[in-house]
Amino acid sequence: DVPDDSYIALRLASKLGHQFNEDTRFDQTAEAFPSIEDSDDIYARVDSKLSTSLTANMVAGIQHILDWNRNALSGVDPVDHKVLLTVGWVF
Repeated sequence: DVPDDSYIALRLASKLGHQFNEDTRFDQTAEAFPSIEDSDDIYARVDSKLSTSLTANMVAGIQHILDWNRNALSGVDPVDHKVLLTVGWVF
């Protein structure tokens, strides 16, 4: 018996990016999904990433993802943070 938590929502979003130099870039996307049925029901996510070239073929990045759920279950933190460190190769 899981309660139904579906709702009709609006989507508000933004995207920004900034190229600091030839090798380094910052990108951020933000989205919010407020319910049109209940103003207390909202979910949001902000995804921020800084990436840079280490060598001609090697890239690295750090990314922070913030998820926020205003109606999180009792005892559950409404804010969730993820931090990702990445290293990759460009072919």
